[in-house]
Amino acid sequence: SAKEDLESLLKVSPRYTRAYLMRGEVSLQQKDTIAALNDFNKALELDKYDPDAWAARAIVKLQQSKYGEAESDFDRAIHLSAKNAGNYINRALARFHQNNLRGAMSDYDLALDIDPNNFIGHYNRGLLRAQTGDYRGAIADYSKVIDEYPNFMAGYYHRAEARKKIGDRKGAEQDEFKLMKMQIDKRNGVTADNKDVADNAQDGEDKSKTRKKSDKNMDNYRKIVIADDSEQDEKYKSDYRGRVQDR
Repeated sequence: SAKEDLESLLKVSPRYTRAYLMRGEVSLQQKDTIAALNDFNKALELDKYDPDAWAARAIVKLQQSKYGEAESDFDRAIHLSAKNAGNYINRALARFHQNNLRGAMSDYDLALDIDPNNFIGHYNRGLLRAQTGDYRGAIADYSKVIDEYPNFMAGYYHRAEARKKIGDRKGAEQDEFKLMKMQIDKRNGVTADNKDVADNAQDGEDKSKTRKKSDKNMDNYRKIVIADDSEQDEKYKSDYRGRVQDR
C-alpha cells in the first residue's frame, strides 16, 4: 500500500519532510486525524519553513473545529507562500466559523485576486455576499461559477434566490426553469457531461457547514467549500515517485 511504501521510505530517509506530509494525507483519507496530525507535526519539527506543512496541519485543525488554531497555521502558510489561493480560501473558512465575516470576505477577495477564475472562491464568496445582503455581488459570483460549470444546479438555485431579492423576477424564473429542466432530465436518466452537478438542489443540509470541492455528491449545496489543493497533491505524488526512484 501507499502507506507501507512511505513507511519504508522513512526508514531510509527519516528526515524527508515530504514523506511525512504524504503519509499524513493518506491518514486523512483514512479518517485517522490523530495519525495525520502526528505526521504533520513531525514535518514541522523538521522544517518550520515549509508552507505546505502549516497548511496541512491547518486542515486537520479545521476538521477538529479548532478554528483559531487553524487560522494561526494558515497565517504561517500564507506568510511563507503568499500566492496560494487555496490557503486564503481555507483561512476564510476558519474566520467564518469565528464569525469574522469581514476577514473571511477579505480572504476570498485576495484568493480571487490571485486566481480570478477560482470556482471555490466565487462560490463561497457568493454565499457569504448573499448572507450579508450583497445580492448583486452574489449574483456576479454565482454567474462566474455557472459560466465554468453550466450544469451546476446549486448555482442556478442560489442565483434565482438572489435575483428574487433584487426584484429580477424574469431572471429568477429563467434560473428556476433551467433548474426544473435539469431535475427532470436527472429523473429521466439523462446525465450531464459535467460531473460536478448537484444531485438535488432541494435537499436539506446536515449539521456540518463545510465540504470539500472533490465531494461529487453536492446535495449539501448550501455549505461553504474547503479548497482541495489538487496541485499540491500532484506535487506530493511527483516528489514521492522521484524519491522512490532515488532509493
